[in-house]
Amino acid sequence: MRAFRAVCAPHRAEQIIRRSRFIGWAVPAPDEQALARAIQEIRGALPGATHVCFGGIVGGGRTGVAVERFSDAGEPPGTAGRPILEVVRRRGLVETVVVVGRYFGGVLLGAAGLVRAYSSTAALVLDGAPIGEFRLCQLWQLAVPYERWGMVQRLLETARLSDGWSPEIIAVEYGAQVGVRLAVPFPDAACLAASLSERTGGVVVPVVQGEEWRGRRGL
Repeated sequence: MRAFRAVCAPHRAEQIIRRSRFIGWAVPAPDEQALARAIQEIRGALPGATHVCFGGIVGGGRTGVAVERFSDAGEPPGTAGRPILEVVRRRGLVETVVVVGRYFGGVLLGAAGLVRAYSSTAALVLDGAPIGEFRLCQLWQLAVPYERWGMVQRLLETARLSDGWSPEIIAVEYGAQVGVRLAVPFPDAACLAASLSERTGGVVVPVVQGEEWRGRRGL
């Protein structure tokens, strides 16, 4: 996998359904340790909650190994954790878990009502959560003669790659030449390298220094 979508920062939302209070958090879950920490912190923030349920996909982005996790936390089987998981799955998210705490309000919702309550709370919190788009990028180092820097800078700043991405300039250093560190998504790396070489007469050639996941806020 060279691209994925995930919640990139925790987000909270809540609603009241027939006097029961449902409080949801969407949290990043790149691994099991992150999930365990998030659940522990949220449980600590919900003293006296009747149930603290969760569902989502752990990993599946940077590692490529996705593990589905869900818990009904004492609610009738299949009424909480799995409906939350289904909302995360339908949004096409990985590395994302939604935790929903419930304070019982004295009115029984029934199995169908619980499914609607937990899934709608998951949808509500994800509607407002910051969603990041992540791509695996090559890290480049460029050495640019000063007389060519203006043209190269314009090329990098105006280049539009697949899915609307742009090269990300990480750092610029001014020495004997202009040193530029940047990140370029893998699908576009070869094309951009060829364009740089063509526009500079073969003077500017990227030196690949590794790879890294880089993200942007989803559109």
